[in-house]
Amino acid sequence: MTTKEIIKILPVSEALKKKLFDGYDTMPEAEKSVLVELLWDMYDALYQLLLEKNLALARIDLESNKREVNPDFFRAVEEQTLKDMQENAAKGINDADISQARGKLEELIQGKKN
Repeated sequence: MTTKEIIKILPVSEALKKKLFDGYDTMPEAEKSVLVELLWDMYDALYQLLLEKNLALARIDLESNKREVNPDFFRAVEEQTLKDMQENAAKGINDADISQARGKLEELIQGKKN
């Protein structure tokens, strides 16, 4: 996972994603350093929220006897959380890539009209 990939998947407005993504490579190093730290903190917070959700769901499964307590219980929940994060990242990256491609296509079309 790269910082630019994190920009694509964060739950922020598309306008902010575009601004951050487009300006990232030319950003002054001091600003980029602060941004990188902030983005990774946000990513970690998203992971923790998803882990808490998955743990709550797993506890419900335990209570309804759909799952048994075993030594791998927490590891299995962590693995599911990582899988969910990867799926969310893939969807976010694909959506962002499609949006970016659409934007470039619109620019090309506008350029041909003028």
